[in-house]
Amino acid sequence: MVYTMIQCRVQTARAVKVLPFHPGRAVGVIEYGDFAKTIDNRIRCRCLSCYPEVTDDSCCCKWAFTLE
Repeated sequence: MVYTMIQCRVQTARAVKVLPFHPGRAVGVIEYGDFAKTIDNRIRCRCLSCYPEVTDDSCCCKWAFTLE
């Protein structure tokens, strides 16, 4: 499954306040990874695109969940 977040409220709020973007990738790896493992230990989470490593400009962030 691929989860795509088109607009992030954290990054949007920071942009409005003219602050630099938050490095969401590091937080997302932990948050989404732990969430997935809570559902099923076989689910793995991998970042496809998230600041500061943006590979898809059409969204804020994108995550892949796979079942091992």
